[in-house]
Amino acid sequence: MRKLYILGIVLTLYSCSTPSGVVVKGVPPEYNHKSPTAKETSLALEDIDRSVGKITSVAFYLTCYFDKDMQLRPSGITDSLLGSLPGNTTMSTQSVSGTAWVGYKDQNLLGFVTAAHVVVFEDTLYTYFSSEQKALSSLSIKVRQKNYITGIANSGEAVVAAYDTKKDIAILKKD
Repeated sequence: MRKLYILGIVLTLYSCSTPSGVVVKGVPPEYNHKSPTAKETSLALEDIDRSVGKITSVAFYLTCYFDKDMQLRPSGITDSLLGSLPGNTTMSTQSVSGTAWVGYKDQNLLGFVTAAHVVVFEDTLYTYFSSEQKALSSLSIKVRQKNYITGIANSGEAVVAAYDTKKDIAILKKD
């Protein structure tokens, strides 16, 4: 699937070229060039393939469970309340996978681009006993996050450097 996606990108990029040796008047010079050879296309696809990898992001949550008779609402949660519930807490995770590609490479730094929805998790999650959302059933607080990139040379764990959820883009870095 990934190779078909990459092939589509390459074909789209090269579809704007003119036949070999043809110059079209009124067209900027950067669009007047010969079509790539099969070998050039193959090499370009290999470069693209080496720069695309899989990203798996995992968020770790501390989850506190409440009794229904407490009728607890989010505004009623305090640090002292959370500290007094040691028997009613667990650790849980949420994970998402997607693709990432190398957007920057230096000797000591790799920059990756991915979709924000792959690496952005809510800091706090609430669940309720009923659909009326009156009494909290549990509260989950994100305590850490790990982002792993595989399939690219020198990749590994990376951290989110910036993101824009409206444009669904994120930049990660690995030192």
